[in-house]
Amino acid sequence: MVELQAIGKWYGHHQVLKNCSCQVREGEIVVVCGPSGSGKSTLIKTINGLEPVQEGVIRIKGRSIQDGGPDFAKLRASVGMVFQHFELFPHLTVLQNLTIAQKVVLGRDEKAAVEKALLLLEKVGMAGHRQKYPSQLSGGQQQRIAIARSLCMDPFLMLFDEPTSALDPEMVSEVLEVMRDLAQEGMTMMVVTHEMGFARNIADRILFMEDGAIVDNTDAHSFFAGAPSERAQLFLSRILQH
Repeated sequence: MVELQAIGKWYGHHQVLKNCSCQVREGEIVVVCGPSGSGKSTLIKTINGLEPVQEGVIRIKGRSIQDGGPDFAKLRASVGMVFQHFELFPHLTVLQNLTIAQKVVLGRDEKAAVEKALLLLEKVGMAGHRQKYPSQLSGGQQQRIAIARSLCMDPFLMLFDEPTSALDPEMVSEVLEVMRDLAQEGMTMMVVTHEMGFARNIADRILFMEDGAIVDNTDAHSFFAGAPSERAQLFLSRILQH
């Protein structure tokens, strides 16, 4: 479904991604972990074109995203992205946040867009807040709205960039619960997270990154039973102590 081949990326003279290759198969849940500054967020942002690359090829459903073309926007829209800081439109209500891209990008009419939005607000437990503005909601509520907004676009792949790192500890569980439900429904997901307990419970595969490179790419059971690299073992020992 998604294939990255020998991806390289620089900011000026600083290389942030180094020869990164991986695949995400349909229905698979891949967790990307590693120390801060290792390139995790940059890696997943290359998949929907938010971060352009200078080397390598990225294919989605067999098509290189670097080729562009008239239907590239629709392809990008079918890859959902949930950010660390929610990225909701502050001047729009919850319902408007969920309908605007459906109408502009997918061409849905108002009735169809609202029906889809209400269905997904119900799914994430936020139907009663549809007329509120983001500033009236807690961080956990805003993140659930952000997930629902991405799902409104009927994505075949969901990318999560540290979705709980900006939340108070008591709000983390409500967001992870929504993500667990998506996993159980078979949604293909790529998740950058430090929540290793969550990763152990839902991940099929783990990518461990350090200094811009994918150091380990292994199934989740093997990773937690004994990570292949010494660096990943040290990372796990520190994370799991907390």
